[in-house]
Amino acid sequence: MDKIAVVTGTSQGLGLLLAHSLLDAGWTVYGLARSERSPILSSDKYTHVCLDISNKDAVQQFFATVPTNIDLLINNAASFKLAPLLNTDVADIDSMIDINVKGTMYCTKFAQYKMNRRGRIIFINSVAGLAEQENQAVYCASKFALTAFAGVIAKEFRDSEVSVTSIHPGG
Repeated sequence: MDKIAVVTGTSQGLGLLLAHSLLDAGWTVYGLARSERSPILSSDKYTHVCLDISNKDAVQQFFATVPTNIDLLINNAASFKLAPLLNTDVADIDSMIDINVKGTMYCTKFAQYKMNRRGRIIFINSVAGLAEQENQAVYCASKFALTAFAGVIAKEFRDSEVSVTSIHPGG
C-alpha cells in the first residue's frame, strides 16, 4: 500500500524539495500551496491543492476529502517579512500569524482525524522559534508559538503511536 503524505507550502523552496523527495521514494503526495500547481511536480502520485492554509474552512474541507491513513503531515508553509516591528505592516502581521500559527494549527487539527495510527507530524519551524532574531519580531513570535504548539501536540500524542517532530533550520 502506498504511503500518503500531505505537505504544505509546496510551490517553492523546502516544501517543493520535500515533495520531490517523497515522490522519488514512491510516496503519494498531496501538496498544498496558495499558488497554482508547479509544473516542476508532474507525477501521477502528486495531487496539487491550491489552498490557503489560513482559511480554516478550506483546510477542513480538504482533509474531509483526503483518504484516511495519512502517514505523514509536513507543516512547512510559512510567511516571512524581515523588518523591525516599527516598519512592519499590519497586513504582514496578520499574514505571519494566520499562516505560520493558525494555518499550521488548522492543518494539524484536521489531519489528526485521518492519520495512520503510526503516522508522523513534522513541523518545519525555524531557529527563530528558539532564539530572538533582530528585525523579525512577528516572525519570531509566530515560530515560538509553533515550537510550543508542536511540543504540546507531542505530549498529547504520547499515548498513541503518532510521532511529532519539530525541526528548526537556520536561514
